[in-house]
Amino acid sequence: DFVALSHREMMGAYAHALAFVYPSRCEGFGLPTLEAMASGCPAVLSGAPSHREVGGDAALFFEAEEPEALAAQLRRVLSEEELRQHMIERGLARAAEFTWRRTAEETSRAYLQCFEADG
Repeated sequence: DFVALSHREMMGAYAHALAFVYPSRCEGFGLPTLEAMASGCPAVLSGAPSHREVGGDAALFFEAEEPEALAAQLRRVLSEEELRQHMIERGLARAAEFTWRRTAEETSRAYLQCFEADG
């Protein structure tokens, strides 16, 4: 069953989850990953390029075609408390790097580069 959660409820769900798992093979951007990390939830992500870009050194990765690799990473998060705490701390720091202001500035910079290239 699908359960629709408000933004506040979603943040609470992330905060109480043992891990956030995102097995998607291709994504445009990992907003759910940022939401999870900003809520203090360790992220276990497929190795898709956008997941690696967003998760950085705050997440654990696995190849989407390898369910055993996912299971191994989940075992690590659930059994290694020091790793779990490190992931929570790094995730909070990593999520804080992605602000709407930074997004606007980088988007503006990209548009300006395109205009400059056109002459």
